Amino acid sequence: MSRLLMIIFILLSKSVAAAPDPNFHIYLMFGQSNMEGAAPIEAQDRVINERVMVMANLDCTNLDRTYGNWYVASPPLNRCWSGLGPGDYFGKTMADNMPSTVTIGLVPGAISGTAIELYQKSAPIGRNGQDIPPQFNGGYAWLLDMAKKAQEAGVIKGIIFHQGESDTSDPLWKHQVHEIVTDLRQDLGIGDVPFLAGELLYADYQSCCHWHNTEINLLPGLINNAYVVSAMGLPGLDAAHFTSESYRELGFRYATLMREKIDISSSSSSSISSSSSISSSTSSSSSTSNPSSSSNPNSSSASSETNNSSSSGGGGGSIHSSPLITLLLIVFLFRSGRRNAKYKSCE
Repeated sequence: MSRLLMIIFILLSKSVAAAPDPNFHIYLMFGQSNMEGAAPIEAQDRVINERVMVMANLDCTNLDRTYGNWYVASPPLNRCWSGLGPGDYFGKTMADNMPSTVTIGLVPGAISGTAIELYQKSAPIGRNGQDIPPQFNGGYAWLLDMAKKAQEAGVIKGIIFHQGESDTSDPLWKHQVHEIVTDLRQDLGIGDVPFLAGELLYADYQSCCHWHNTEINLLPGLINNAYVVSAMGLPGLDAAHFTSESYRELGFRYATLMREKIDISSSSSSSISSSSSISSSTSSSSSTSNPSSSSNPNSSSASSETNNSSSSGGGGGSIHSSPLITLLLIVFLFRSGRRNAKYKSCE
């Protein structure tokens, strides 16, 4: 009997899924070139904060990054050869203004020049010739896969977005964005986490697409817990893109607004989406060293069911039973009952 109990204990121990770290705060970042990063990366931008991590969204041999793995954030965050974008200083500002126990995880999914349809769940334009991993039929599936991987390690706290140059003044655009955000929140079980949309380059800087800011500013009226990040006073590198200094300030503005809107009081009460177990290796290069926090997100492994969602985002662990464990418990209880009956009959 003691041997049976030991087997049951071992199986139950193995069935406990690794719990995502409630202090690993995840942010999704998607859009087109201004979110991907289009300005020169300067020496000051290479200063890292080891409490800011980025998930590789492609296999990038030049950066020693492998798709789906976490690395200490250093530009380019998006893809392999991009420039500086708002995500860099968004992550740094968030980390600098959070307790030292909190690590920031950035999940970038931006593609230069893409129309909003790339991110629709129905994939109406498919891959559209874009360089995304071949297993995905469009940008939505790609972003969703990375987000689910991120949920194995931490809690999704918000989404930042910058797109619209390819859809300037299209009245359908805001409804498409609404659809994408709704699908992401539902498919990830993250409730109404904050969604921040950035304005495009203003007309003061000979912008190609400033008219679209009217559409961007209509998003909060369509999407719950959505807000607009102003681009006022931020000069451009060209007719569509910001300068390096403007990206630094834009990232700071995203972070300032996000800090006001996120729920930092209930990191541990959250949900996690269903996903397969994953175990990723960590790069040994200096630019991709492990964070100094107590847990390494690349070593987390989860196999979980969807729990109740909350506005604080995705996270949390669970215990899963199997038919084998159930059968062993039944056998144990049956044999215990027979033994008790035997003892009573001898009294």
